[in-house]
Amino acid sequence: MGNISIDSANKRDVIINHGALQPLLKAVDTPNVKFEIIKPGTWAISNSCRGRPLPSLERVRSAIPTLCNVVCSQTDQDILIDAVWALSYLSRSGETIKDVMNCPKVIPILASLLS
Repeated sequence: MGNISIDSANKRDVIINHGALQPLLKAVDTPNVKFEIIKPGTWAISNSCRGRPLPSLERVRSAIPTLCNVVCSQTDQDILIDAVWALSYLSRSGETIKDVMNCPKVIPILASLLS
C-alpha cells in the first residue's frame, strides 16, 4: 500500500477511497503491535497522507489519533520520522492542528524531537 500510494496521487486516492487506510490504522494501533508491522505500517500511512495534490482531509484525518499514539509510544527513529511527517502533512488546517494538539502528550514529545 505504501509503495502504491507514493507512486501517484491518483493511485493513492483509489486506495484511500476504497477504505484501505482504516484496516492499516487498526493494525498499527493494536496493543503490543510487532515492530515488523508498525514500521512499514507507519510508512504506508505517511505515504497515504502526502503528495500533490494532497489527499482529501476528510479521508485521511482519521489517521491523526493513530499517528499521535505512534509518536507517544515508539522510539525507533525511522518510525518517528514517518509518523511526524504524516502529522505535518495532516496539519494543514486549523481544525486538524487542533486534532493533533488534543492528543495527550504529543506536543511535548514533538517539541523534544525538534531539539
